[in-house]
Amino acid sequence: MNYKLEDLVRIAKRDNNSIRPYLYVDPLQGKHLSVNPGKSMDLFQEMAGLLEEKYPKERILVIGFAETATGIGAAVAYFGSNVAFMSQTTRENIENSNYLYFTESHSHAKEQGIIIDNYSEVLKKVDRIVFVEDEVTTGNTIMKLVTALNETFPEFKMKYTILCILNSMKETRMAELAQLDVDCLYIARMEFEYKVNEIDKYQYEDCKHQKVSSDSSMANEILVHDICDMRVIKPKDLYIEACDGFVEKVLSRLVIKKEYKKILVLGTEEFMFLPMYFAKELQDQYRNCKVEFHATTRSPIMISKDEGYPLFNRYTISSFYEENRITFIYNLEKYDYVIVITDSQTDTSGGQQLIAALEAQGNENIQIVRWCK
Repeated sequence: MNYKLEDLVRIAKRDNNSIRPYLYVDPLQGKHLSVNPGKSMDLFQEMAGLLEEKYPKERILVIGFAETATGIGAAVAYFGSNVAFMSQTTRENIENSNYLYFTESHSHAKEQGIIIDNYSEVLKKVDRIVFVEDEVTTGNTIMKLVTALNETFPEFKMKYTILCILNSMKETRMAELAQLDVDCLYIARMEFEYKVNEIDKYQYEDCKHQKVSSDSSMANEILVHDICDMRVIKPKDLYIEACDGFVEKVLSRLVIKKEYKKILVLGTEEFMFLPMYFAKELQDQYRNCKVEFHATTRSPIMISKDEGYPLFNRYTISSFYEENRITFIYNLEKYDYVIVITDSQTDTSGGQQLIAALEAQGNENIQIVRWCK
């Protein structure tokens, strides 16, 4: 499919970020905007096809970048016939894990890392590491990780590729990466700082009133014991097998009524692919029902009721993973059924606050699916 630039990008204003005041929002990514999961998967399958065409005989390790591109990375691995292993960067603290840290200078959450347990064994079995992002502006963050990997594992002469939906790097930067033998594959080319001045033409809402309390009663919970964590490097086949098992178990425990015509599936922060995968399976099984997907996020973005601006409401809630961490959910509407899927095992008020936000939009039938070891 030939994607046009306008199919893949909307411009939004970051909330109180002087380093980079703008943010590109992808309407097909499934992060800040709800999306038909089938359309997202079609895009990600095309990205996987770029790897298959470019490296047909190589074995690949895919690393998706937290938080917005974790779902994209996992989907590329799922569809890529030459992908052998998959992982992601993370900002979460997983006990008894060894981390390799690097920074993301323009982000609201600057420090992130990869868990490098078993990396030495995996790097023996792959030819290339592919970093997956939604949009690459300078490539600086990825190159910090490349440097850290080379310094930590000097015995491996790895080859690297950046794979993204949108590439807005300058030509000089592209040339620098090529000299370092770092390939760059992408769906669409976008000029550097594309339409960034457009954020000045909108009238923005005061978001303070959209904080929610924890007074709402908790929704019904389904506990699942075998969600596969992509933060720890995994063979691709093992991860997909776990996803299939999850979908089968959860679908068997849900009651999808015939009168449901519109269903929302919500992921939480870095945990995106499995909820999206579930939403796609739900869509395939209940074809008379409109299924949408998106996720909570750490990204603070301004909202506006002006025509053409992508985000029209915002709720501030505690993270599912850490009580004192602030997260956000955008563009909530009324659905017949809402299914929240999270891999958080931490007891925070985030669940109750998300339910309160959903109820504020008129949602009554809410189900939470949670990982339980």
